[in-house]
Amino acid sequence: MGVAESLEKLVRWIPGFSGYLDREGSRDADKVVRERLSATLEGYKRNLNEVKRRLVQRRELPPLAELDRLASTIDRLANRLRYAARGYHGAFDLTRVDRSVLERVAAFDASLFESCEAIAASIAPLRDHEGDPLPVQAVASALDRFEVALEERDQMLAGGARAGARGAPGGEG
Repeated sequence: MGVAESLEKLVRWIPGFSGYLDREGSRDADKVVRERLSATLEGYKRNLNEVKRRLVQRRELPPLAELDRLASTIDRLANRLRYAARGYHGAFDLTRVDRSVLERVAAFDASLFESCEAIAASIAPLRDHEGDPLPVQAVASALDRFEVALEERDQMLAGGARAGARGAPGGEG
């Protein structure tokens, strides 16, 4: 995926997003992306809480522990995004901005929002599900993929050894 495509996708999720290539604004752009991802995840937690509320009303208690675990995972990921350091030394350093790293960051961030859409799609069947068992494995798998992608992004930005060299999670590039 090219830089233009990545930025176009990011603007779809964050209207007005200008990207990372403006050297002075790259740390702010990183914070905006992380805040939007965090808020999106928190919305998914609210969806899970609504599912839990309906289960309690129907006295279907066995799936609650698994839903609590998923909500805790979402909390952990949202907090990790929200409270991460603003930008990363090296990647967003004004004196040595590496354009190729910033281009990969844009691709990673676009793919993180796509991963959020996969999480939403995995939660949707829970909202209308009747009976047992509750299909929570798809949600757990989508959250695991998101976390792996987030770790790859962190490693890339921290200057990890060839982390993110594929260009974006889930793709060769």
